[in-house]
Amino acid sequence: MLTMNRVIWILIVSSFLINSGFGFIHPIFAVFVIQNIAGGTLAIVGIATAVFWIIKAIIQIPVARFLDKTPGETDDAMALVVGHLLVGIAAFLYLLAKTPSHVFLIELLFAAGAGISVPAHYGIFTRHIDHFKESFEWSINSSLSLGLGTGVAGAIGGIIANAYGFNSVFIAAGIFAIASGIVIIPLLNHLKRQAQSQNQTK
Repeated sequence: MLTMNRVIWILIVSSFLINSGFGFIHPIFAVFVIQNIAGGTLAIVGIATAVFWIIKAIIQIPVARFLDKTPGETDDAMALVVGHLLVGIAAFLYLLAKTPSHVFLIELLFAAGAGISVPAHYGIFTRHIDHFKESFEWSINSSLSLGLGTGVAGAIGGIIANAYGFNSVFIAAGIFAIASGIVIIPLLNHLKRQAQSQNQTK
């Protein structure tokens, strides 16, 4: 694991942070909507979930096509930063949510952030993965970001909500998401320098 290259390490750390942010919210989302949103029902929870997954699925395909057609990787890194920042903003907006319409709009923003960042993450990861370690490094990415990130954060999110209320969970989720975008900035600078070096050698 220690021999993974810098780009892969940064992507894994960023993925861990963003998925931890999602993980904080997942276990308390339905309870939050029912208890804190005017007219909140399980149907509203279901529709909000559908809004996220459907919009994410629609957005990420054209984003992926655009990133593939655009030369270089700085656009991919920028997409990661922008996507993660949108997710962070969406988490903070839940502090102001009062109606089902607010929930749907916030989930739409969540979906936009995820739809922009996921193709970028996959693209950079695939191009920089270490040869003969493909299965291992994808597994580390999945185990840390989804297993530990989402799993452990889910437990912590429930504990925080029980002890300090829902707002604390959304603040924590927003902070983690913003941090995941900030972590990508050194990667963006690294890819810019790499592109400049390649251009100079041509």
